[in-house]
Amino acid sequence: MKAFLFSILGWSISAWGFIPSVPDMLKEVTTGRKGGAVEIVLKHRIAVRGSGTIEIEERIFDEKNKTLFIWSGSPFPQPTAGSLEGMNYKIHDQTLPTKSLVLVRYLTANGPDELRDSLISERMIRRDHLNQFKPGFNPEGDP
Repeated sequence: MKAFLFSILGWSISAWGFIPSVPDMLKEVTTGRKGGAVEIVLKHRIAVRGSGTIEIEERIFDEKNKTLFIWSGSPFPQPTAGSLEGMNYKIHDQTLPTKSLVLVRYLTANGPDELRDSLISERMIRRDHLNQFKPGFNPEGDP
């Protein structure tokens, strides 16, 4: 049995495969999206040292490249609304930085370029990841 298992593992390690290029994957993610308004509801449960947990509901609305949000839950006496601009939450005259908006852009992007630009700006991918072949490679002959 051990010899059979090792032979399967040995074979699978040397198996060849094709990984689709990043631009193709981004195109596949956004194919079929028609645009329009999108609402995303995220429920956060945050552990507070010595106090247990608090729950916050975040509703994100995206329409025509304008992204708005509403926070509600136990820490807020009333819902708090604002906009997402760049990498910041803007509430009235306050600005709170956010770590990443890639999830929001992944769910709301209407095209591969919009998603690609977000991934590059947040350093999730580099421009050289977008090349399927090394620069200067010139495929010739019959595969």
